[in-house]
Amino acid sequence: MGKYQIALSDRAKVHLAQWKMSGQIIAIRKIERIILELSNTPYSGIGSPESLKYN
Repeated sequence: MGKYQIALSDRAKVHLAQWKMSGQIIAIRKIERIILELSNTPYSGIGSPESLKYN
């Protein structure tokens, strides 16, 4: 696991479960790679992460 902790909402967990049930291995691997990279470097990398705005 990375330096940062990723908290998934209940809705995100449902969506992840749906992706896993769909059997689309390539999409699942991309999602897992994005989550893993966000836990290591949340402000750079794939997926173009940004800080939350207006909070």
